[in-house]
Amino acid sequence: MIKSQVIVIVLSIFFVSVLFMLPKSIVSNSNKTVVSKEAVVNNSISEADIKKIIIERNNFYQHTDIKKRYIFANSLAKIFIKSGFIDSIDVYAGEIALSQTGNYKWILAGDLFYNLLDETENELYIQKINEYILKYYSEYLKNDTANAEIKAKIAMSYTTSSTPMQAVMILRNVLNNNPNQATAIYNLGKLSLKSGQYDKAIQRFKDVIALNDTNWYAHYYLGVSYLLTSNKNEALSEFDKVINYSNNKDLISKTKKSINNIN
Repeated sequence: MIKSQVIVIVLSIFFVSVLFMLPKSIVSNSNKTVVSKEAVVNNSISEADIKKIIIERNNFYQHTDIKKRYIFANSLAKIFIKSGFIDSIDVYAGEIALSQTGNYKWILAGDLFYNLLDETENELYIQKINEYILKYYSEYLKNDTANAEIKAKIAMSYTTSSTPMQAVMILRNVLNNNPNQATAIYNLGKLSLKSGQYDKAIQRFKDVIALNDTNWYAHYYLGVSYLLTSNKNEALSEFDKVINYSNNKDLISKTKKSINNIN
């Protein structure tokens, strides 16, 4: 065994040993979340992701600029969502909310969770994400009740509540006042897709793309909607656009899986 391999093994054993000495649930350093012990033991977070978490966490705490902190927190969120560590994401959302004045901080904290709705299809994860979406966007709307974009986003938090139709009502209300509100149209498209109303979903996603043809998630879901209506060629056309023009690696990977399922 070469020297470098020995070093890696020793460091790995040391890292896991330290984790076992810390409390269960979330491992922390000065109350700043790193990663849960169970995640390492159960191999639900890879070694590569652990390294990324440490790097991005350090970057987060080394900056005070709210926009830069959001970028690092968003990177962490995409790692944590893979294993469902939603509460870990809230540590960073809370840091953003507490470290800044003004109303904009609530948007950034809410966006950390809202943007994850396109990253997972796990209903349990989505339910937890929606709780945080409601928590942070509600704080924003206390001071700006007319913001159509935030209303269109917070609507999705009701999809896993005891009153799911409230989501549709909010979105329709937004569109009554602003027929071209892209986020509301997009979210209605997702709800149509989820409820099996594929023709409606197709039209919604087409409308979103007409407003912004670089909304690659809209292209992806349009492709999925086409696929579910047996329009294979149209679906592949939309999927090809995502792969060729989007720079979102996760979305591209997701799209390639959808194509593989066709073939």
